[in-house]
Amino acid sequence: MDIFKYIDSRDIREYLIKTGYKPDTLQSAYIVSHSLCHSFWEKQAALREIIACLPDQEVPKTVHCLAQPSLHGLLRDHLKWNSELARRLILQEENAVYQFELGEGWGDKSFPIRSFESCFNKAIGSCDEEGFHIYKTYPGDPKENWIKAFYDTNGTLQGLYPVGMPDNGDPSDIKGPILWPRLTKEERRRRGYFEYIDPGIPVPFQRGDLVVCCGGGRDPFVWTGRKESGRAAGYVVDRETGMLRKSLEEETPYYIHLEYSR
Repeated sequence: MDIFKYIDSRDIREYLIKTGYKPDTLQSAYIVSHSLCHSFWEKQAALREIIACLPDQEVPKTVHCLAQPSLHGLLRDHLKWNSELARRLILQEENAVYQFELGEGWGDKSFPIRSFESCFNKAIGSCDEEGFHIYKTYPGDPKENWIKAFYDTNGTLQGLYPVGMPDNGDPSDIKGPILWPRLTKEERRRRGYFEYIDPGIPVPFQRGDLVVCCGGGRDPFVWTGRKESGRAAGYVVDRETGMLRKSLEEETPYYIHLEYSR
């Protein structure tokens, strides 16, 4: 499979191709999981292709997750969870409501709407160039479970994020929102394994290089290295003042999304 088409960063993609680098199975799965330019369902299909075409391997321990005996097994779990979560998102439930939020998820939410279809139609009719989020929440649920979905301006599903899955991480085992048990710390991190690992993909950046997130929406970033979580290490450059400040973890981009500032 052509794994390089899933690398959003032009500079990283060209660097790997030029140097003849061949990503292994874990690196390929990481690349697909972090692609910003491919839809949720395209990435699901790509992960299935990885299972079919690339050899299985053990999954190494990280600071956030225990080692796993089979990457293929981990990917199959992810595929099952994600497909069931997508089904659950649009399922009409008496105790659930929907809200939409325009842009990248930092604005005001709409008033609650009873059906997914109505919420989706209102959101896509109002969205701007940054797309929109849809939230499915359960009023009265003491565990504050919800499902968050991100769509582009064309209404294509780009990402799906759960909070409060059952103990085994499988949304199909949900008996009712108020009965959802929380994931243990290890189970939650296993489901989000690719959010907490640096699989060692080579990049062309050197200390002091000025880079930007290829998805846009972030301030420029002075590269100083990479973290075990897969995020870059460095300093944010304020666009208005030019001042440097050390970045916080939640605002630090994943290094696979970076390219040179031009």
